[in-house]
Amino acid sequence: MILNKKILKQKKYAQLHRYLIAFLLVYLMERYAQSESSSYIRAFAVIIPVFVVDVILSVKDYMNRRSVVYLLRFAEISAAAGCVLMATIPYNMSLAMLILLLFFCEYVLAFDFEEGYYRTLAILTGSIPMIVLLVADMIINRQIKERLFPIACVFLLLIALVTFVISLYAKVVNNYDAQVFGQGRVIDEMSQTNEELRQNQEKVKKSNELLAMQKVKLEQAYKDINSINNEMVIQNEIIKYISSSLYI
Repeated sequence: MILNKKILKQKKYAQLHRYLIAFLLVYLMERYAQSESSSYIRAFAVIIPVFVVDVILSVKDYMNRRSVVYLLRFAEISAAAGCVLMATIPYNMSLAMLILLLFFCEYVLAFDFEEGYYRTLAILTGSIPMIVLLVADMIINRQIKERLFPIACVFLLLIALVTFVISLYAKVVNNYDAQVFGQGRVIDEMSQTNEELRQNQEKVKKSNELLAMQKVKLEQAYKDINSINNEMVIQNEIIKYISSSLYI
């Protein structure tokens, strides 16, 4: 089965997630050992299982369909956004933001981001979990000024950053594809020109062969004409001799 290139890239991202799982586990154990507080663990209690599911799906080849990749990355964005809202310690929130940025980029890259329509669709749908969780947290905690407004600003900045970076990357990819396509066209044209030259060479070769055959025929005809001329000269001499003899 020939897998889509984007799916193969998503599987490589899953390999990166294995190292992130190990890092998070070491980080949480070290923080818990230092503070003996469960606040470090609660924030990442949702995101680590999603990482594990990601790795399992990639190992078991369930990520061979793009629909599975979309749903998985969407769930990871939701978990990371929830982790940001649940974090009460600045270090945890910063780490959760970085993970959210990673998942958001992976989600957009799973689409055909080279086209503006699909890129916009990916960014809008990827922003849904952050908006929904912000609204839910606003309804539950009612801490708009102290907590939600700064987080909302960070979410907007994250979305704007991803939009800018992915758009720039898409432009680079499209320019590269255009160059490759142009080079392919040049190679095709050169191949076509070479084929036409080869055909012309074949025609010239056949023409030369025909000319050579005609030359041989002309030389043979020239020899035949000379032979006939020589015979006619001899015949004329004989006739002259006979005529002169009869006259005498």
